[in-house]
Amino acid sequence: MRVAFEGRLDRLYDYRVPASLAALICIGMRVRASLGRATRTGYVIALDPPADAAITYKDILAVCEPEPVVTAALLKLAQFIAEYYASPLGSVLRSCLPAAVRHRTAAAVHVHVVRPARPLEELRAQASALGRRAPRQAGILRQVAEFYAAPVGQPASTDAPRLMRLSELTARAECQVPTVRALEQQGWLTITLEKHWCGEAEDSTVPAGAPSLTAAQQDAVQTILAARDTFRVFLLHGVTGSGKTEVYLRVIHDALERGKGALVLVPEIALTPQTVERFRARFGARVAVLHSELTEFERCRQWWSIRDGFARIVVGARSAVFAPIHDLGVIVVDEEHEHTYKQAEEQPRYHARDVAVVRAQFEACPVILGSATPALESIYNVRKKKYTLLSLPERVAARAMPAITLVDMRDEARVAPQLSVISRPLRSALEECLQQREQALLFLNRRGYCPILTCPSCGFVKRCATCAVSLTYHVTRQRLMCHLCGHHEEYRAPYVCPECRAKLNLCGFGTQRVEKHLAYLFPHARIARMDRDTTSTRGSHARILNAFALGEIDLLLGTQMIAKGLDFPNVTVVGVINADTSLHVPDFRSAEVTCQLITQVAGRAGRGSKPGIVIVQSFAPEAPAVSMAVAGDWNGFANAELRIRRDVSYPPFTHFVNLLAKGRDEAAVITTARDLANDLTVALARRDIARHGIFGVLGPAPAPLALAHGFHRWQLTIKTQAVRAALAEVIMPVVRATRVTGVELIVDADPI
Repeated sequence: MRVAFEGRLDRLYDYRVPASLAALICIGMRVRASLGRATRTGYVIALDPPADAAITYKDILAVCEPEPVVTAALLKLAQFIAEYYASPLGSVLRSCLPAAVRHRTAAAVHVHVVRPARPLEELRAQASALGRRAPRQAGILRQVAEFYAAPVGQPASTDAPRLMRLSELTARAECQVPTVRALEQQGWLTITLEKHWCGEAEDSTVPAGAPSLTAAQQDAVQTILAARDTFRVFLLHGVTGSGKTEVYLRVIHDALERGKGALVLVPEIALTPQTVERFRARFGARVAVLHSELTEFERCRQWWSIRDGFARIVVGARSAVFAPIHDLGVIVVDEEHEHTYKQAEEQPRYHARDVAVVRAQFEACPVILGSATPALESIYNVRKKKYTLLSLPERVAARAMPAITLVDMRDEARVAPQLSVISRPLRSALEECLQQREQALLFLNRRGYCPILTCPSCGFVKRCATCAVSLTYHVTRQRLMCHLCGHHEEYRAPYVCPECRAKLNLCGFGTQRVEKHLAYLFPHARIARMDRDTTSTRGSHARILNAFALGEIDLLLGTQMIAKGLDFPNVTVVGVINADTSLHVPDFRSAEVTCQLITQVAGRAGRGSKPGIVIVQSFAPEAPAVSMAVAGDWNGFANAELRIRRDVSYPPFTHFVNLLAKGRDEAAVITTARDLANDLTVALARRDIARHGIFGVLGPAPAPLALAHGFHRWQLTIKTQAVRAALAEVIMPVVRATRVTGVELIVDADPI
């Protein structure tokens, strides 16, 4: 038997199966086995690997669960990820299971269920007979009879009957468990321990009717349904408000009708509550949710409900791509352009959108990539005939796109320096919006109060001691904080420059400062802020969005978590406070990201019956990413940007593989990066380019974040036309041969 252990081990190990476990072992199970002096957890990936007679194999010690936790389809997907993203197979398989599932057995989601042991009429008669003699027992019997009685006009049983949990019964009847157990002993009730998913049905919305489709929506749905049970990738390019979600719902409905499952990926947790609400309104309790805000028990329960086949639709963030859905019928990746689909901080460093495409290929089902601003990689794949383009060029119900005004903040600063945060056009638009009792969204992708504390005399900037970033002032806690590592220190004004003893100035503005400014301008408005500081507690995303949906908030200010996917019909004004925050980031995708953000946030306006207006404030209005987003010309921007990328052989015309050296000793990191570059040059000279597709090596050079969490970072960027061949033929052999104490080497394919 062959085992892949969890962790960074890139080797596979063979073991013998003892006779006592021979009947239990199958591929995809988790097992415990000794490795050296330790006992570790691994995954069975093969049952009969070739054996070596000269080796004495150890026995595995135990199985972790009585059934496989990794399906055959997911094992195949994990093997692809391990190869393409240069990650140990055990590490990838570990990512297929939420921590809650690894830490708990399936028994953790069993609950005690109470059922009547006799006809309901007999329970009611016994409750009346008990009367005042045993009022608590009488109350229990009445509650059980009432719960299991069929509503008027409905049959007594359904495909998914409602079941009463013991904890629910004790809460309703205001009694203790021994009182219920006494009725069980008397033969009136039965109590069993079992997996129970039906509690979700009690909280779900009654399935709603579907709206009529536009002609473009109908064409898109029919084209996708024509590809049932076959692998095809559809890029659904629809302007904001064009009804992409309704297309998803129709295709998923067809999959369910055929007994298939569906997977829906969303990029932000903030989008999950509203997305889940729409899906549960249509499909009821068959929708499961997977994201990081769930408690450990909830995540475990949701995962097992999917694994056992109760939940047929899964909505979740990036890691939901590994959901154990049986018989997949369709995969949807909403807002497919979002960089949050890339896991960049830990192994495996996969991109969920691309993994979703591969999973759809393995499971022979269509995949829909939806966006108003598709990634340039997806547009390129359409042009290469790998993807099929479906267009939704107009909003539903013939609603007009919002009118967009571009404000040059350089002119505003000259005319009215005190209005450098909220321009005159935006202030007027907000005043009218509040007078009409409408709502507004204000977008600024920078949290905190002020992002920079600097000296006006010598130019000193207060930076984090362990990261190459400036500290941000947070007024609510009177702290200077590093948004990278979390370091913080108390802020006491006046803060003195350590170089020249001058008073440091707070420069720039974040969401906290804008919130304070809005409260000054509009003292009677109800203002809320939605960023990482205000959404750190569980359920905070849903609470803020629900309050906004109910009209309890007039102005909602937030970072990129409010920039896409949200649908509020009373929002008539959208303000982009500073359109340039992502434009000057040292990343070749900065212009693309800027244009996408502006386009997406502008699309939140005018989604109901009322027309919308958008005010975009910029200090660089002539930048193509800004001006073309304001003009609504995403296709024009994409064409121009693709020409630039082609000329310099950047993605999507090639692939990047980053090699990052990091360590606490800067000299050792630099030396390692240079040695790695030299070894790569030698290795490339020995092999023909046709074998590995590598045609360029950039660096070594300091990484964009040259210091993070106390680690110095240098990188090389390799250009190749064939990632897997480049890794197997050149990159990984060189990396494995480079072992330097205190320096970690990280391989990242298709970095973001």
